[in-house]
Amino acid sequence: MDDQVQAQSTEAFLTKLGDDLSARDGVDANLAKILKEHLLTVAPANEAVAKAMAAIVKLAGERASQADCGTIDG
Repeated sequence: MDDQVQAQSTEAFLTKLGDDLSARDGVDANLAKILKEHLLTVAPANEAVAKAMAAIVKLAGERASQADCGTIDG
């Protein structure tokens, strides 16, 4: 398998994995979006894990603030 076909197959797999994850019942859509954006890519950034973690911490902070106000989205 040549490199271009391999990259397309990998990209298709990761895209489908992310889409399937997002579509599952009981899966946090915002968290799935973060995973798709930062980690489920053919060539993740060098800081992909750190960026994903920062996005998750930000999401948690937003949810904590919403919980204090009595509204939670997700």
